[in-house]
Amino acid sequence: MRTSIEESLQRLDTDHLDIAYIHDPEDFMDQALATAIPALIELREEGVVNSIGVGMNSVEPLRRFVRETDIDVLMVAGRWTLLDRTARELLDEAAAGGVSIAVAGAFNSGLLATNSPADDATFDYLPASQALVARARSMAAAATAAGASLPAAALQFGLRRPEVAAVVVGLRSPGEVRAARANWDCPIPEQLWLQLDKIAAG
Repeated sequence: MRTSIEESLQRLDTDHLDIAYIHDPEDFMDQALATAIPALIELREEGVVNSIGVGMNSVEPLRRFVRETDIDVLMVAGRWTLLDRTARELLDEAAAGGVSIAVAGAFNSGLLATNSPADDATFDYLPASQALVARARSMAAAATAAGASLPAAALQFGLRRPEVAAVVVGLRSPGEVRAARANWDCPIPEQLWLQLDKIAAG
């Protein structure tokens, strides 16, 4: 862990990191809990990293980190979105424990990224079921009727929870940055949130 952090510091040409995440440790939980987290805590105490966290898309392992360790932040990918609310209990536990949350995967790998979800859209990097495509299209229609868009609602959804500190989005070009900013600035009426919650519930 120390070697990895030291190499990162050299590549970034800095003497500290704002956040150091353990990435996708679900197949190495015992090792992560017994060795990686203690090493990161030492680095935090030394001032080398300001905050430590864990990121993955599996909810149950993240709940273990919240309950059993002294992390500052967790990143949950694809499990707190307009269509997937399976991280609800995780968010509750994190809030109770004072752990901040970064939400990633707001578009569920593509299904929520456009206002016209396609038949061959992906959800969690696999072909979306027709039921999910239909639900996404219902959300898009509701957003359009409210003067908004499905991508705007998807991007802003995470911050409806006060313990969510950031929404993480992968952007590949200046055009995608501009589109993300426009979606971020798009007003979402409270009535639309209520409609989207109802659609998500089925």
